[in-house]
Amino acid sequence: AKYVQYDQYPFRSADKADEYYILGLQVVAEIAKEYDAEFYFVMQTYGQQEGSYGNPRMLSSADLYWMNNMLLGFGIKQISYFTYFTKADNNAEHFIDGNSFITWHGEKTDIYYWMQQIMKEEQKFAPTILNFEYKTSKVLKVLPMVYNSPYALKTIETADFTVLKEATVNKEVAVVTELYDETKGNYMYMVQNIVDPIYKGSKAYQTAVLTFGEEYTHAVTFVKGERTIVELEKGGKLTLKHKPGEATYVIPY
Repeated sequence: AKYVQYDQYPFRSADKADEYYILGLQVVAEIAKEYDAEFYFVMQTYGQQEGSYGNPRMLSSADLYWMNNMLLGFGIKQISYFTYFTKADNNAEHFIDGNSFITWHGEKTDIYYWMQQIMKEEQKFAPTILNFEYKTSKVLKVLPMVYNSPYALKTIETADFTVLKEATVNKEVAVVTELYDETKGNYMYMVQNIVDPIYKGSKAYQTAVLTFGEEYTHAVTFVKGERTIVELEKGGKLTLKHKPGEATYVIPY
C-alpha cells in the first residue's frame, strides 16, 4: 500500500476524549514509517448522539486546533473531514443538524468558518511541514493530573529524541513529536498542550521548556502558520506557553 488511512474521533463525549486516540496515532505512524507509506487521516468535524445517550460534543474552534495541530505533528500529509449534514435518524445514531460544516438547508456553520481559517494558516506552513517526516513522539505528564485526560495514560513511552535533550511541562499533559527533513538535515519538534479544550482557565494553561544544548543558539518557530526567528535562552532552552489545543512547531539551529 502507498498510504495508510483511518478515522478516529476523539470528541464523541462532552466530558472526555477517546483514551486510545494518541496511542492510535503513535502506532500507525510507526507502521507507516516502517513500510515507507504515507499516513493519511479522517478527522472529526461533527457531533453525534448514539441511541438514548444524549451527550453529543459540540465542537469548538479550540477542539479543531487540538486535532489539526496533533495530526500535522505526527507527519500526516493528508487530512479528510468526516461530516454529516443531514438529519439522518435511525435506531443507532442521530446527527445533530448544524453541528458540522453545513446544515440540512446548506447553510455554512461556525465549524465551516473555523476550519477555513485553520486551513489558511496551514497553507502558509505547508511549504515547510510537507518536507518533514515523522520520527518519534512522547507524551509528557505531570501527575496527579487535575483534568480528565485518559488519552495521556495509554501511550508509547519509548521516544528517544535526536537533538532535543530534554522537554518538560509545568502541569498536566503535553505531546512532543520529532520530525526530520532529510534533504536539509533539519529536525522539527511539535509541542502541544493536549488538555481537553473543554477545560478553561489558568490551571489548563501550560508552560513547556525545550532544551537543545549549548550548540543551538536560535530556532525558527511556527504558530498558526506564522514564522518567527527566536534567540534561545542560555543552555539552548526555549520556553513556550500554550492554552489547550495550542501548539508550536520548532526548528532549532
